Amino acid sequence: MEKKLHEDICFIDNEQIMKLAEIGPICIDPIAGELHCSELTQTLFQFESCNFPLSDLFKKVDSPFRETLKSCLSQIYNRQNSFQLTFPLWIGTDRKWIHLNFPETQQSSQNVTGYIQVARNQEIYENHDEYLERINSLLHYLITIPTSMFTFIRDKEQNSVTIISKILRDIISHMKASRVCIFRYDTSLQSQSCIYEETAIGVPSKKMHYENMYNRRFPAITERLMRNRPIMFTHVEKPVDELSRQLNEMITEEEIRSIMIIPIMESERIWGFVSLEICDRSHKWNSYEYYWFSSIARIMGICIQLRESEQKASVER
Repeated sequence: MEKKLHEDICFIDNEQIMKLAEIGPICIDPIAGELHCSELTQTLFQFESCNFPLSDLFKKVDSPFRETLKSCLSQIYNRQNSFQLTFPLWIGTDRKWIHLNFPETQQSSQNVTGYIQVARNQEIYENHDEYLERINSLLHYLITIPTSMFTFIRDKEQNSVTIISKILRDIISHMKASRVCIFRYDTSLQSQSCIYEETAIGVPSKKMHYENMYNRRFPAITERLMRNRPIMFTHVEKPVDELSRQLNEMITEEEIRSIMIIPIMESERIWGFVSLEICDRSHKWNSYEYYWFSSIARIMGICIQLRESEQKASVER
């Protein structure tokens, strides 16, 4: 019996396994804008041929996932880290959620290889269309932002205000936020100034008003940031401690409904912080929003510090 079972298993080749798993290899030529696949992949996903324009793939994807997919694939060439995306694809008359995965991108080749697979537990994804699209969008922006910051560091002729302002506007757009500010402490850590600010349309600027506000009036908030601890807060009716009382007072006065503050460190001491404010609605922050915003905030902080160090060294020379 065991021998017969072993023989049966040996006859199951890779193609049979891939059919059962509903997974197939693909290759994308981002320069030519084409997708190449095996006959197995063509059959599994009912593509018209094994070689076709990416535009034909986009037609099988619902909007707004289509725009996210286009944007991600346009960035894939010459990027070495892995790339994953989950979205609904029309396979014949059935709408199925699929995973698109490129384990790594190799600069030595024009083509990018990976695989496409039908997702398990389709009903889970069907109930979270909007949630998944938001995650896909946030992940894509997190992947592309280092390009802007690299330009910010490398190109000394670039206006730092222009580049940072664009990133802050993108954050407002992605998070549907009202205001984003970058604060920097002075060398004594006794005061802080708002060095960058961007607001949504119709939202007033608070840049001058925010000067030294945290240190002067809200010591519990400042103490938490000094310990490199983030803040995610939404207005509450009954504050439970001094920190929440000060946060409640601050956002009420500034007509903010929800706020996230990420401290930015320089070696072992605080350099400043980045605040994300929502004024038109209460918002309960979740973990992926925190990790997304904190990652961007820290990248910006590092790049600003590097630019300042280079400028200081240039002056000293």
